[in-house]
Amino acid sequence: MAAEADDEIEVIQAIYCQPGEITVSRGADGSRQVIVRLKSTTEKSDDSTRSTEADLHLSLSSFYPSNAPSISVRSEQLSRSGMTQLRTMLTQAAEHSLDRPMLLDLISLASEELQKVTVCDGKMRTTDQGGGGNSATPEGRKASEQTEEINGSRESSADRMALLHLDHMRAKTQYIKLIKKWTSELFLTGRVLFCQRLILIVLQGPASAVKEYIVRQRTCNVDVDSKGHSCKERMMSVLCDIGVTLHHFRFDNFDVVEINSANDLRDFFYKYCMQDVFTDHVRTLKHFPGKN
Repeated sequence: MAAEADDEIEVIQAIYCQPGEITVSRGADGSRQVIVRLKSTTEKSDDSTRSTEADLHLSLSSFYPSNAPSISVRSEQLSRSGMTQLRTMLTQAAEHSLDRPMLLDLISLASEELQKVTVCDGKMRTTDQGGGGNSATPEGRKASEQTEEINGSRESSADRMALLHLDHMRAKTQYIKLIKKWTSELFLTGRVLFCQRLILIVLQGPASAVKEYIVRQRTCNVDVDSKGHSCKERMMSVLCDIGVTLHHFRFDNFDVVEINSANDLRDFFYKYCMQDVFTDHVRTLKHFPGKN
């Protein structure tokens, strides 16, 4: 269990890599404690934003994944009943996923439900309890459909954008071929950017496809080590994973771009209306061109 669980946790750490997003502790008995801070932000009709945060606690015994993890949810913004409902939903999902990796699925489910809570101003929506409306009644279904219609009008099918940072590529041709294969299979668009020592991957597409790509890149052999042996990507980091807003450019294909200088790299991000991504996540990198 230990090696498989550690591989799974490593993938999650690559996705939730911002300060304070994830905490992992290990017990002498082989147990694991994973705490992920989830945050959902939704734009309201008056152009203000509403955010909801929750800490998801996953306790893994040495028998995971044969035994489901113990799950708890803590949030200052959710009611006690709301946290109980979310915990019950996740526990049921875990019981249906025994004997296979499930942590990322549970975290994704919790994140999706938190988004619904945010849309409904902090109220859980279930099939038997109100909040955004009881979906078991005609009125509840109508309210739910209206909420989905509003959300759909704000986001296209390319509703997520992730920026990945790779430390190096030894087998560049093989590596790029595999990246293009996966993005094609997952219907992702974006760019691989090479700028001197800096290697970045911009991905756009549905959240589930972006996460699946990240899982593949962390768990499959993608490069070769110093001895020429196939190896997994251990030094990839997810610099950001954000919603694609109306001002972001949406790529319609996936391609490779060679960039000569820091100014050209900046111009690329500005050209495609990703100034915020460049400012917040690119120019501060250790290997940003021009840094010692």
